[in-house]
Amino acid sequence: DLETTSPSAPLEPLDPCPHEPSATPPPAAPPSAAPTVIFDLNYSSLMSKAEEKALCHQLKLCYATNRKNPTPFNLVFGGASFSSTPLYSALSRQGFTSWQNTDTLDSATPWAQYERDGRSVLYLSADSKTPLNTITASSVLIIGGLVDHTEKSFASSTRAESHSLPTAHLPLSGAVAVSTPRRSSALSGSADVSTLAAFQLLHSFVRHGPSWPVSVYHTAAFHSSPLRKYLRWLPPYDFLNNEAGRPYRLGSVLGREFEITAGADFVPPDSRLIEEVRKIERETKNM
Repeated sequence: DLETTSPSAPLEPLDPCPHEPSATPPPAAPPSAAPTVIFDLNYSSLMSKAEEKALCHQLKLCYATNRKNPTPFNLVFGGASFSSTPLYSALSRQGFTSWQNTDTLDSATPWAQYERDGRSVLYLSADSKTPLNTITASSVLIIGGLVDHTEKSFASSTRAESHSLPTAHLPLSGAVAVSTPRRSSALSGSADVSTLAAFQLLHSFVRHGPSWPVSVYHTAAFHSSPLRKYLRWLPPYDFLNNEAGRPYRLGSVLGREFEITAGADFVPPDSRLIEEVRKIERETKNM
């Protein structure tokens, strides 16, 4: 789930992103040859100014991830009067108007044109009982643009149901147990994750599917803050957990974090790296 609030004052510019897209992106696939991801930005009434600022930052990271992939998705940013909103203004200050493989729609139903074209449209929601099984070049997947620093349960599923849209969740339970303040993947097989994590996982599934566990393992956001603090890796990836059963904070030990916007070249930590981390921790304790 993802959420937004309409602030009374314009959003301030975000701090420059430390992981800027490379100056020379991979060649873009033709729009007809790639899945389409729609960011449904119609949740302004649910979000605070801080949440909307966080959403702006995550959308920029999603674009950076997309640009670094050799087969980028077609991105659609849509909302009612979106081009007149504070979120649009904040994104524009981050170079939004020059982003590639993107489209902007001033629409409360930015998926409508795809339905009219006969495309298969799915609204992603952690509340859905149906797992996402396949992604094809003709797929149209909707991610609700919502940051939920406060309780906003069922927001995306309620919106999808109000428009008679089918829903699906991202299966996580084969790789991780995620426990956020609002949901445990142990109960539902899914969990609320950030806009960025959901988007990166879709890219990973296109490369590593049909295995969702392998796809989760190869998704950078699951190895990085803030999501890392809410999860526990399951076999065969439990070597990523420390003695307390929590994921290692690799950056604090190795002096470097994984690049959160890593594209297809992202290499997840393997057992040899974790053993190196354990060795460093043992030596530190004995000093």
